[in-house]
Amino acid sequence: MLITDKMKQFIFITFTLFTLGFSLTEKRVVEIQFDQLFQLQQLVEMGIDLDHHRTLTEVHAFVTDAEFKQIQQMGFEIKEIPNQAKLYFEELKKSPLGSANPMEDYHDYNELTAFMQDIANSYPDITRLESIGQSVQGRELWVMEISDNPGVNELEPEFKYVANMHGDETVGRELSLYLIEWLVDSYGNDPRATDLINNTDIFIMPTMNPDGFENGSRYNAHGTDLNRDFPDQFSDPNNSTLGREPETRAVMEWSWGHNFVLSANMHTGALVANYPYDGPSSGVYSACPDDELFIHISLAYADAHPNMESGGFSNGITNGAQWYSISGGMQDWNYIWEGDCDITLEQNEVKWPNSNQLAGLWEEHREPMLVYLEEVHDGVRGIITDEDSGEPLSANISVQGIDHDILPDPENGDYYRMLTPGTYTITAQAFGYLPQSETVTVPLSGYVEQNFQLNVDPWLSEADIEDFEIGVFSDLGWSFSGNANWQTDNSEVFEGNYSGKSGSIDDNEQSTVSITLDVVEDGQIS
Repeated sequence: MLITDKMKQFIFITFTLFTLGFSLTEKRVVEIQFDQLFQLQQLVEMGIDLDHHRTLTEVHAFVTDAEFKQIQQMGFEIKEIPNQAKLYFEELKKSPLGSANPMEDYHDYNELTAFMQDIANSYPDITRLESIGQSVQGRELWVMEISDNPGVNELEPEFKYVANMHGDETVGRELSLYLIEWLVDSYGNDPRATDLINNTDIFIMPTMNPDGFENGSRYNAHGTDLNRDFPDQFSDPNNSTLGREPETRAVMEWSWGHNFVLSANMHTGALVANYPYDGPSSGVYSACPDDELFIHISLAYADAHPNMESGGFSNGITNGAQWYSISGGMQDWNYIWEGDCDITLEQNEVKWPNSNQLAGLWEEHREPMLVYLEEVHDGVRGIITDEDSGEPLSANISVQGIDHDILPDPENGDYYRMLTPGTYTITAQAFGYLPQSETVTVPLSGYVEQNFQLNVDPWLSEADIEDFEIGVFSDLGWSFSGNANWQTDNSEVFEGNYSGKSGSIDDNEQSTVSITLDVVEDGQIS
C-alpha cells in the first residue's frame, strides 16, 4: 500500500485598490460567431465566461478588453452588445432616493434582510433564520430553514434552493421570497404546504451573491463568477475551500454540515432545466451515472411549467455540457462530492426583467418549484444501524448498475436514495461489517422503506487495524520518505478523532507513507 500526497503552493500577489466599489472593471457583453463546436470549446478552455445564449453559430459571453482582442486575433467575429440586465439595473437606481422602494418590486439587501427577519419573528415555530457567512463586502448570506422542528436533525430528507449566485440574474431571488411566504402562510391551512413542512427539512437561500445584486453585476466583488468557483471533477478535483471566494466557501461548509438529498440553483437568461454533467466538452452530451434520474426530475419541473419548451430546448430540459460546458459549476460539485442531486433552473430568458413581470413569473414557476421539491420523497429510504447496539452507522449505499454511492446522515443513520420507478438491488456496506443487499421496487410515486441492520464482520476481531486513534502511527511497520514526514492529526477527520496527515511540502516536493505486508494466505487488505 502506497499513499503519496503532492501539493502545489501558489504565490498570490495582492494589489490594494483605493475604491469603494467593485475591485475589478466590469466585463463587456459580446456576441461571438463560430462555425464548429470545437471552436466553442476553445473559448471554454481559454476561461471565457460563456453566457446562456448559444445557438449553432453564435454565443454570448463576458470578456475583458484583453480577451476581446485575443478572440479577435484568433479569427472569431466578435462584437459588443448591450448588457440589458445592467441597463435595467441603472434605470432602477435612478428612482428617487425618497421613494418607498428605489428598487421598485425587487428587494435590495436591506429589504431582503428585513423580510427574512420578519418571517422568522412571525413564524418562530416553523422557521429558523441563519447567516452561513458573509460576502466579500460584508453582507450576510441568509438562509431560511422551514420545518415543523427547525434546527432539529429529524428523520426526514433535507432539500435546498439557492438563488442569485449571478448577481444580475434576479428572478430566482424574488421567487425564493415568494416561496418562503407561501409556505409559511399556507402551513396549517393548505394540506400540500403542511405536508411538505411536516415531512421535509427545507432550506432556501435567496441570494448567494448579494454584492453582485447591489452592483448590478454577474460577478462577486472580487470579479469572480461564483458558478465557476467550485471544485471540478475534470479540471480541479480537490474538494477543498482553499483559494475559493468567501461566498463559495460558505456554501461548501454549509453543505458539509447537512445531508442534502435534492437541490436546485436558480438562474435567468434562458428558459430550461439544466442537469449534470456540465463538462468536459461543449456540444457533447455528458451523462452522469444517474442520468435517467436527472432527466426524470428535470422533466418534473419542466412539465409543470405552462410553456417551458418555448425556451427552445426539447421538452424544456438540457444536459449541461451538450448546451455548453463550464468548469467549476455548483451542480456538478453537489452531485460528485455531496451525493446531492442538483440541477440549474433557468427561469426567464430576460436576466433582470421589469419588476412588473414578477407576479406573472411567480404564477408560472410556483407549481414547478413545489413539484420539484416534492421529488425529494421519491426513491428508497431507511436507517442503517449496528444490529447489536442499534447505533447508527456510516455506510456506503450502492445501487447495482449505477456507479454512484451515497452516505447516510451520520447523526441518525438515515439515508435517502432518489431513484426512478423500477426494481433495484441496494447494498449497505460499512467498514468492519458484513455487507447486506436487498432488492426493492420503487413505486411510480413516493418511496419504499428499506432499513439495514449490519452485523460485525468476524474478520474484524482478528485483523490488525490502523485507525490512528491512539494519536500516533501504530507498530505495523510504516515507512516514511520524501521531503516531510507523516503524522497523526485531529484537526480534520472522516470519522473518529484522528487521521493520518502529510507534513508541509512545497511545489515539486513529495511525502510518502508506505507499508510492506507479507501475505501468507487468502485474506483482505482494505
